[in-house]
Amino acid sequence: MENLKYKVRIKGLKTPAGSIPISALNKICESIVEGSGRALRLSIEGVSLHRGKLPPWQKRATEFTITGITKGSTILEVEAPILRDVIPEQIAQQNLWYTGPQPNDTAISVLARAVSDVVSRKVESDQYDKGVLDTLLSLRPVFSDYATECEITAVNQPKDKFNLSAEVLDQITEIKTEIPEPQAVVVSGLFDLIEHSHGKFKLEVADGHKISGVVDLSAIDLEQMRSLWGKKVTIKGTGHFTSSGKARFIEAHIVKEFEKEEKVFEKIPRKQPTAFLFAEFQIPAQTQTKSPLAKLWGKWPGDEPIDELLKTLKDISMENL
Repeated sequence: MENLKYKVRIKGLKTPAGSIPISALNKICESIVEGSGRALRLSIEGVSLHRGKLPPWQKRATEFTITGITKGSTILEVEAPILRDVIPEQIAQQNLWYTGPQPNDTAISVLARAVSDVVSRKVESDQYDKGVLDTLLSLRPVFSDYATECEITAVNQPKDKFNLSAEVLDQITEIKTEIPEPQAVVVSGLFDLIEHSHGKFKLEVADGHKISGVVDLSAIDLEQMRSLWGKKVTIKGTGHFTSSGKARFIEAHIVKEFEKEEKVFEKIPRKQPTAFLFAEFQIPAQTQTKSPLAKLWGKWPGDEPIDELLKTLKDISMENL
């Protein structure tokens, strides 16, 4: 198995050269391991955190090894496994996604891209979410009490270089506050691709933009999805958003054939105020208090039939044309 060599340079330590408090070392290593794992899971599954145990492939990809500590700024010599060697199946699936880990990447490579996108304020990046950013923010006590900066570089992969400091964490905090919480969405489009064994798909909306997602395997029979592959559908599910408010990923709870009245949903959903849950669909102010949707707000995604929900939305859209 091939490993990529990294140097983790810890600068501004308040201890003698070549030494570091165990608590600070533990927090730095923990943040790199957990942040890399979450960034990798986000790039493969669309969400960095799930309930339950970590998947075995994530553990394999983040088996980093400290091979030495040298003096100076205190430099940790670290080796990380190449992804093609430890998670070949997950790498092979990446033809389904916009951007994903490459065979020669490590999990640290994926984290480096996330940090780069935050620092560059790429507000529609798919490389980070709140789960990834939280692991980096856990370093704040280190920069407050022990050091000023942590620099990660790869010996033979310059693009993996990134820096973390109190100033960078301030940028991360700002970006994190802009990321909306997941919320219910309805969107219609072409069921462009689906990977049956894992329920992954892409949906292409009317303007050509695509959004990735995964079907809820506990609620949807994947065999029934075969008849919808390549057709227009309407999806109800939970949307996950970028810091710009644009939906980047959908966990689909219901998938049905598209009907012409559902054209109102043919846009990539954007985060709306709590009262407006539906894919850029706005109800005029004078009708909001009487809206028949009121009983549904706050309950999505629930057990209500999608046909009933869509009928309600269609009726309102026709009334307000």
